[in-house]
Amino acid sequence: STALNVAYDYENGQTTYSNWNFHYQPSANKLFDVNYYFTQNGEITPAGVRRHLEQINLGVYWPIKSAWNLVGGWYYN
Repeated sequence: STALNVAYDYENGQTTYSNWNFHYQPSANKLFDVNYYFTQNGEITPAGVRRHLEQINLGVYWPIKSAWNLVGGWYYN
């Protein structure tokens, strides 16, 4: 399945929030996920500066052989 959510500020002409998700699960023991998040001024630094926040998340669980599974994840912020 795939989902996309976007919040657009017409007054300022920019996207304030977006989220995209791709979820693939062909069976109960197989899973692949990709997520992307963006928030306008979603992070405040210790100096008080507002920055855009972007996050990417990847995850996988996939059987390889009868006793072996591929399990992994990667996160970017």
